[in-house]
Amino acid sequence: SFECEVPPNNLPFSILVEIEIGQKNNDGADIFSFTLCNKLGLLLIFEETLLNELGFSSLQGYNIVICDTFQEDQMISWINLHLRQAEQSAKNWQEAALMLNKTFRWEYFKEYSVLRQ
Repeated sequence: SFECEVPPNNLPFSILVEIEIGQKNNDGADIFSFTLCNKLGLLLIFEETLLNELGFSSLQGYNIVICDTFQEDQMISWINLHLRQAEQSAKNWQEAALMLNKTFRWEYFKEYSVLRQ
Protein backbone atom coordinates (compact mmCIF):
# COMPACT_ATOMS: atom_id res chain seq x y z
CA SER A 1 0.00 0.00 0.00
CA PHE A 2 1.05 3.58 -0.50
CA GLU A 3 2.44 5.88 2.12
CA CYS A 4 1.47 9.15 0.44
CA GLU A 5 -1.56 11.31 -0.10
CA VAL A 6 -3.63 10.32 -3.09
CA PRO A 7 -3.27 13.14 -5.61
CA PRO A 8 -6.37 14.83 -7.00
CA ASN A 9 -7.06 13.53 -10.52
CA ASN A 10 -7.43 16.97 -12.07
CA LEU A 11 -4.01 18.21 -10.90
CA PRO A 12 -0.59 17.27 -12.24
CA PHE A 13 1.27 14.70 -10.16
CA SER A 14 4.38 12.58 -10.22
CA ILE A 15 5.20 10.12 -7.46
CA LEU A 16 8.34 8.08 -6.93
CA VAL A 17 7.22 4.49 -6.29
CA GLU A 18 9.66 2.01 -4.76
CA ILE A 19 8.91 -1.71 -4.68
CA GLU A 20 10.81 -4.36 -2.75
CA ILE A 21 11.03 -7.50 -4.87
CA GLY A 22 12.84 -10.67 -3.88
CA GLN A 23 13.27 -14.27 -4.86
CA LYS A 24 10.69 -16.78 -3.74
CA ASN A 25 11.63 -18.67 -0.58
CA ASN A 26 14.63 -16.38 0.07
CA ASP A 27 15.11 -13.62 2.61
CA GLY A 28 15.88 -10.15 1.38
CA ALA A 29 14.72 -8.08 -1.53
CA ASP A 30 16.01 -5.59 -4.06
CA ILE A 31 14.45 -2.20 -4.63
CA PHE A 32 12.89 -1.39 -7.97
CA SER A 33 11.46 2.07 -8.61
CA PHE A 34 9.57 4.11 -11.15
CA THR A 35 7.89 7.49 -11.42
CA LEU A 36 4.11 7.33 -11.65
CA CYS A 37 2.50 10.41 -13.16
CA ASN A 38 -0.48 11.62 -15.09
CA LYS A 39 -0.20 13.46 -18.42
CA LEU A 40 0.07 16.86 -16.76
CA GLY A 41 2.72 15.50 -14.39
CA LEU A 42 4.71 14.22 -17.37
CA LEU A 43 4.61 17.70 -18.88
CA LEU A 44 5.99 19.14 -15.64
CA ILE A 45 8.78 16.54 -15.59
CA PHE A 46 9.65 17.48 -19.16
CA GLU A 47 9.57 21.21 -18.41
CA GLU A 48 11.89 20.70 -15.42
CA THR A 49 14.38 18.76 -17.55
CA LEU A 50 17.06 21.02 -18.97
CA LEU A 51 17.09 21.28 -22.75
CA ASN A 52 20.49 21.10 -24.40
CA GLU A 53 21.76 23.85 -26.70
CA LEU A 54 19.91 22.30 -29.65
CA GLY A 55 16.59 22.38 -27.81
CA PHE A 56 16.43 18.65 -27.12
CA SER A 57 16.01 16.72 -23.93
CA SER A 58 16.04 13.09 -22.91
CA LEU A 59 13.99 11.40 -20.23
CA GLN A 60 16.31 8.38 -20.33
CA GLY A 61 16.56 6.58 -17.03
CA TYR A 62 13.39 8.03 -15.54
CA ASN A 63 11.36 4.80 -15.77
CA ILE A 64 8.14 6.79 -16.11
CA VAL A 65 4.72 5.15 -15.97
CA ILE A 66 1.79 7.30 -17.10
CA CYS A 67 -1.79 6.82 -15.95
CA ASP A 68 -5.02 8.75 -16.47
CA THR A 69 -5.96 8.73 -12.80
CA PHE A 70 -4.32 7.49 -9.63
CA GLN A 71 -5.95 4.22 -8.60
CA GLU A 72 -3.87 2.15 -6.22
CA ASP A 73 -5.60 -1.17 -6.92
CA GLN A 74 -5.14 -0.83 -10.69
CA MET A 75 -1.49 0.09 -10.28
CA ILE A 76 -0.86 -2.91 -8.01
CA SER A 77 -2.52 -5.18 -10.60
CA TRP A 78 -0.30 -3.65 -13.30
CA ILE A 79 2.83 -4.24 -11.18
CA ASN A 80 1.77 -7.83 -10.45
CA LEU A 81 1.30 -8.46 -14.18
CA HIS A 82 4.94 -7.47 -14.78
CA LEU A 83 6.09 -9.65 -11.88
CA ARG A 84 4.21 -12.68 -13.24
CA GLN A 85 5.63 -12.15 -16.73
CA ALA A 86 9.18 -12.00 -15.39
CA GLU A 87 8.63 -15.04 -13.17
CA GLN A 88 7.26 -17.10 -16.06
CA SER A 89 9.89 -16.05 -18.61
CA ALA A 90 13.12 -15.79 -16.63
CA LYS A 91 15.43 -18.73 -15.93
CA ASN A 92 16.91 -17.18 -12.77
CA TRP A 93 16.81 -14.12 -10.50
CA GLN A 94 19.30 -12.08 -12.54
CA GLU A 95 17.31 -12.63 -15.71
CA ALA A 96 14.06 -11.68 -13.94
CA ALA A 97 15.65 -8.56 -12.46
CA LEU A 98 16.95 -7.51 -15.88
CA MET A 99 13.49 -7.98 -17.37
CA LEU A 100 11.91 -5.94 -14.59
CA ASN A 101 14.61 -3.27 -15.04
CA LYS A 102 13.09 -2.38 -18.41
CA THR A 103 10.08 -0.90 -16.60
CA PHE A 104 11.23 -0.51 -13.00
CA ARG A 105 14.69 0.87 -12.15
CA TRP A 106 16.64 -1.91 -10.40
CA GLU A 107 18.86 -0.55 -7.61
CA TYR A 108 21.72 -2.94 -8.53
CA PHE A 109 21.59 -2.60 -12.32
CA LYS A 110 24.83 -0.58 -12.56
CA GLU A 111 26.70 -2.99 -10.30
CA TYR A 112 25.37 -5.97 -12.23
CA SER A 113 26.39 -4.40 -15.55
CA VAL A 114 29.92 -3.76 -14.29
CA LEU A 115 30.27 -7.36 -13.04
CA ARG A 116 29.25 -8.75 -16.43
CA GLN A 117 31.98 -6.85 -18.32
